[in-house]
Amino acid sequence: MTRAEIIQPTEHAKLRIVRGHGASFGETAHFVPVVAEELRALVLEYPVFIMKDEDTGQFGLNALLGLAPGENLYLRDDGWNASYLPIHIQRQPFLVANTHEGEGKIALDMASSRVSQTEGEPLFDENGNATGYLESMRALLSRLMLGIRATQAFLDKLVELDLIEAKQLTISLPGGEQKRFAGFYSINEQRLQALAPDQLQAFYASGYLQASYLLLASAGNVQKLVAAKVAR
Repeated sequence: MTRAEIIQPTEHAKLRIVRGHGASFGETAHFVPVVAEELRALVLEYPVFIMKDEDTGQFGLNALLGLAPGENLYLRDDGWNASYLPIHIQRQPFLVANTHEGEGKIALDMASSRVSQTEGEPLFDENGNATGYLESMRALLSRLMLGIRATQAFLDKLVELDLIEAKQLTISLPGGEQKRFAGFYSINEQRLQALAPDQLQAFYASGYLQASYLLLASAGNVQKLVAAKVAR
């Protein structure tokens, strides 16, 4: 369970953050939340689908990392086998926590195995000033929060135009075995192409058209997951 503490130089002066990747850092999830601005990089590596939050019913973008719960096929003994890491992975163990005044502050998940007193990247220098590493994480979180809002606007527009459809994922494994997965959503390409000219122009101007086709193209990376699973 996450145990968030807003970072303070007085309380966290000696803390360090262990970098690197592995199951010990909780990187075994088979999907990870992503934001639309990442799609240009994600499409080179990951299949990305729209998924629905079980608690809120709200749509979100997620990169698929494995074909079963607890299976991350991009994770290797020597690190993460991909040219790009989703921001949600990059930002660990940092997060944004709201103060009593409703202001978002950079915080640390104190339950994370990345938090250390003896090894890793320091948060503060000997004068109590934030290190370059901490400032880079602050900037990354700011980018993530903006990305979450922009992604929600994109998904809301897809819902408004009735462009989201349920998608059953069917995977063929060696020996003729087929596996089917439900719970995924994508964009109905025919409806997208049938948008009225003014709607299509607005979609293009907002960047939503490019994001839509990147999302659709990323589905081709499912075969990468199949190949990785077979190779294990």
